[in-house]
Amino acid sequence: MQNEISVYVDIIFLENLLIDFVIIDISGKAAGYSSKPFRILSGAAVGALYAVLVCVFPCLTDNFFLSLFFKIISSFFMCALSFGLKKRRKILICNVILYIVSFMFAGVFLVLKFTGNPVAVNEGGIVVNWGSSSAVYIIEMLVIGYIIITVFFYYIKKNKRMPRKIYETKIVLSEKSIFVQALCDTGNEIRDNLHNLPVVICESDAFLNLFDENLKSKYFDKTSAKTANDMISVFAEEGFADRISVIPFKTVSSGSDIMIGLAVDYVSIKDETDGEKRMKATVCFVDKKLSETDEYNAIISPEILLCEI
Repeated sequence: MQNEISVYVDIIFLENLLIDFVIIDISGKAAGYSSKPFRILSGAAVGALYAVLVCVFPCLTDNFFLSLFFKIISSFFMCALSFGLKKRRKILICNVILYIVSFMFAGVFLVLKFTGNPVAVNEGGIVVNWGSSSAVYIIEMLVIGYIIITVFFYYIKKNKRMPRKIYETKIVLSEKSIFVQALCDTGNEIRDNLHNLPVVICESDAFLNLFDENLKSKYFDKTSAKTANDMISVFAEEGFADRISVIPFKTVSSGSDIMIGLAVDYVSIKDETDGEKRMKATVCFVDKKLSETDEYNAIISPEILLCEI
């Protein structure tokens, strides 16, 4: 037949698997939720399977309400598998952002279509590619879309006003924990690039309570100078070699300097509005007092309040 169209299910599945993986990854970062690549891949597989079903059974989209039902169900499982099933609020936020990112990608698709690239976009928030485009086009679309959308959400987060507030914060490392009072400082944008984590600045008097007396005595030994190399050696001897980071920073008063930090198990912050939130972070410690009135003994960045594990 002249109007016969060949549809390759494996190509449709792989294309949508890749696209949905990128969409879910961006959605998670925009929502401040971290996840392992394998979990994101499992969520993307649900979206890819939905695309295959739509191609094999077009009747699924004939009825508006039936089509909407399947879209909601598929996006729910995409977010649930990618970011966890426990918190409904997390799944709801991710679903909303997932559709926003999908619509933004659809806009990128249309722009590329007008430039001469073949593309077909299915109705609704989940984009379905019908296998007509080349691998080069897929890569081009993903790279352009990823850059534009990531930058867009980055500036939204950066310009979001966060209250100057003190939070009760729990720091956990190797089954030991301490509680500190942490100030949310909008000027703190320091990151641990080695572990790709936000940084919590903590007074050494409080942070070193996580360790035994042997390590504390080495740190507070006033008879010997504590260089960065000395402290790295001390923590490496305690079994934290893979958690150590050297964080460069600048201040108006002292100029450029470095801090030693450890990637802890997690940081838990209590918020009156959102309850308790856990997130991965690197804790750097300093010898000086952070507050002249002892109102707080740690500093967190607004970014850490937007992240959650």
